[in-house]
Amino acid sequence: MEIIVSDTSTRVEDQLQVREAVEKAKLNSSVSVSLVRPDKRLNMADHWEFAAKGFTGDYLAILCDHYALRPSAVSTWREIIGNSASSPDIVMSNVRSGYSSVTRTERTASFTGEIVSRSAQDVLRDFLKFDAWNDDSMLATNLPRGMNCLYSRRICDAVRDQHGKLFHEISPDYTSSFLLLAHALDVLLVDKPFYCTFGSQSNGRNSVVNGMEKFLENYPGVDPFQDCPTRIHAVQNTLYRDFYAMKRVEPKLGDYHIDTVGYCLSLYREIMVKEFHGSGLDTKDMKAEWHHYVGTLDSESRQRIDHGVEVLAARRKKNTLVRKVLFKLGLFEKSRDVYREARIRIGNATGRPQLRYENVVNAVAGTDSYLKD
Repeated sequence: MEIIVSDTSTRVEDQLQVREAVEKAKLNSSVSVSLVRPDKRLNMADHWEFAAKGFTGDYLAILCDHYALRPSAVSTWREIIGNSASSPDIVMSNVRSGYSSVTRTERTASFTGEIVSRSAQDVLRDFLKFDAWNDDSMLATNLPRGMNCLYSRRICDAVRDQHGKLFHEISPDYTSSFLLLAHALDVLLVDKPFYCTFGSQSNGRNSVVNGMEKFLENYPGVDPFQDCPTRIHAVQNTLYRDFYAMKRVEPKLGDYHIDTVGYCLSLYREIMVKEFHGSGLDTKDMKAEWHHYVGTLDSESRQRIDHGVEVLAARRKKNTLVRKVLFKLGLFEKSRDVYREARIRIGNATGRPQLRYENVVNAVAGTDSYLKD
């Protein structure tokens, strides 16, 4: 096992802090720990490529700055891979787990511990249905996208040999996933929470709520809507754009297509999510463009979309106007924290207490049993 820390911070004090942390890790770890720095500021895709090029192990995992691994994660991965009939190309986990520094609590979705092997082609086909809108899950989590999985060296080398690199613009987690699934034979799905997210900021969340403009500043000259049916700033369009960009260069993706009805309903749901989170974006204009595009489709597709919209409307969250006002006043995150704290206190008062952890390190250590049971 090796740990490669890639630091792109620009402030001297941040660089010193990272260097001190790495030196401390070297003293306290039995594995190789190294620090690398690019000689210039890189966008996300180029940075991932720079950081991952130096790995020498059998599998690659990516740990972003708002993710923490549970202590037994690596040993659990080793055990699972060792017990597999053949070394899987991809090992993926989608169990949501998070830590709040405000309430100092950890929350993890239910999981079974089940391990299932599927063909990479079936995983890709299922994703391209774009049907996560129907179960309230986040579509992108159904992809093995680096931050929720291990990639084998075999398929990493296969993609690099053909394309020169693993990670492409705009979103390296999406583009690499499409290419790696095209070359992989199997995906081992492990229903356990290896990761725990922390912090209130991420590129994905910011893009959903606030739009893609800030993130796209790192990709001058790139058309974020290339091949997209609409020009709505939404993560669904980034997924759409990145898939067809990879399809143009990867022959193995030639027979795959994104389902139009699923795309429309996923896009509509994302607009609803923007409203729910109090986004300051003009969602009325987004809906108008969405309706215009849907109007160009065949009658059968429109009927299926109408039915899906009815399903989504029945689940629509209330108080979107209140949320929008709170968002504009800069009070939205604070209001969420107050609500969460109130729920915890009610739980404590009614005999359903929730453990508190000083930080995310303590939280993942305190819940490491999730991987052992």
